[in-house]
Amino acid sequence: MADVDSQAFPATPLFQQTLMGLLGFGLVMLGHSVRLEAQAQDTPTAAAPTPIIEAPALGRDVPRGAVRAFLEACEQGDFDDAATYLNLRRPPKTIAKTAPRLLARDLSAVLDRKLWINVDAVSDAPEGNERDDLPRGVDSLGSVATAAGPVAILIERVRDRDQLVWVIAAATVAQIPQLYAEFGYGPFGHLLPPVFFDVRFLGVQLWQWLGLLVLGPAAWALSRLITVLLGRVAKALARRTRTPFDDAFVRNSAGPFRLAVAALLFELGSAGLALGVRTQAVIDGGRQLLLVIACAWLVVRLTDVFGGMIVERRHQAAAFMPLGRRTLKAVAIALAVIATLRSFGFDVSSLLAGLGIGGLAVALASQKTVEHLFGGVTLITDQPVRVGDTCKFGNTTGVVEDIGLRSTRIRTPERTVVSVPNGELSTMQIENLSRRDRMRLHTVLTLRYETTADQLRHLIIEIRKLVAAAPKVDEPSVNVRFIAFGVYSLDVELVAYVKTTNADELAIIREDLFLQIMDLVETAGSGFAFPSQTIYSGTDAETDDSKRRERSSDRGL
Repeated sequence: MADVDSQAFPATPLFQQTLMGLLGFGLVMLGHSVRLEAQAQDTPTAAAPTPIIEAPALGRDVPRGAVRAFLEACEQGDFDDAATYLNLRRPPKTIAKTAPRLLARDLSAVLDRKLWINVDAVSDAPEGNERDDLPRGVDSLGSVATAAGPVAILIERVRDRDQLVWVIAAATVAQIPQLYAEFGYGPFGHLLPPVFFDVRFLGVQLWQWLGLLVLGPAAWALSRLITVLLGRVAKALARRTRTPFDDAFVRNSAGPFRLAVAALLFELGSAGLALGVRTQAVIDGGRQLLLVIACAWLVVRLTDVFGGMIVERRHQAAAFMPLGRRTLKAVAIALAVIATLRSFGFDVSSLLAGLGIGGLAVALASQKTVEHLFGGVTLITDQPVRVGDTCKFGNTTGVVEDIGLRSTRIRTPERTVVSVPNGELSTMQIENLSRRDRMRLHTVLTLRYETTADQLRHLIIEIRKLVAAAPKVDEPSVNVRFIAFGVYSLDVELVAYVKTTNADELAIIREDLFLQIMDLVETAGSGFAFPSQTIYSGTDAETDDSKRRERSSDRGL
């Protein structure tokens, strides 16, 4: 056995450092320090808080000074000095032959494991706490829950020579052997050399550090083994079902499950290391933190699985997936943070209320951002466009690549990306080109003016037959008409609808039809006109009688 430091916190175990790093360690230390401090201050047997007096000003004549001196002596390993704070005037037969320093050491081990004494909450009045239900001159430091019932840890005021001092009560001293038998170091206290108990770091003894260093990798390796074995069974069961969800669930839950099992195994193993109450509280906090992380990790992975399945099946909710997955992940992370803070003893309700008021102020200061956010919700719910649709708005045409919280990204035919704020896009006139059931084929044929009426009639009939017989052309929609005498051509309009929504397929059909129309025009003896002007030159007929008479008189001469 050796002394136990009841005032310091331990560092995180090796596997927690690997998984969480400095951030997780800091959260655990901070949260449980706050929680344990609050619990100690709320202990019913503790005296009401009084103005704090510096340790050097307190002596054995006040409860706080005596308790602090006893704990400091135990922390420094000076159990001979610590034994002077035990009431051994009339010891019972059970401890009469036990060395006082061993009694002090055993009591220190029990207090370190089962009771954290908040020294600042102990009374600093010479008379002690007179507002409790204990006899005058007796104060309580708390109680230790045992298999036989709670055992009170008491201090009492006795006379030592010419002064009154506070010491550990005789009733408590008589209970030390029973308490140590239940909460001591067990066989390790007798088997290990003293050096394993004398060397301490951050309140954790050397043998406990070695146990933690071995326990961390062992828990992680065992969790991997358990995950592999259970994973094989789960995969075999999943293969018997038709739905692909259970296969994806088994595949994506392995990591979070392994982390949760490792945390539980580490906590179970640490119970055999006789760690101090505050050290065990840190490990409990680490376990809660890792379980919360595992749950959040699982939710994030399942969100991607659900989203991917919905997109693959082209469900109506597929348009919600990009924004929905981000929102669910953000909610999962936020709930994980709230659960972590709650487990550390923080008042989450006050925090949420403060965030609500702060959120209102932020919303008023960022109206444009809120406008774009609700614009994105409008685009998702109303669905004028979806991810993958080709659309046209204003002078821009492109394919929708992503609908985010603030903006929508559109890939243009020039392969550039245009980001349009959702608030603006939701108020614009959007033409969804991907939702066409058919595509329009339209052109105007400009024939030369040398084309005769019979040639034109023949061409119109043949072109109509050609287009109506083309594949995927909606025959009732075919319309070929002579529509105008142009400036330099005879204009024939061709209109038809093609049963496709693919622009590339439309281009192939259009190209084939236009080439065949060129052959028809050439066969009919006509041709296509091009912008031209015809200039006619000549002289006007002379009809003026005076000019004829003049010419006649000229001949007579």
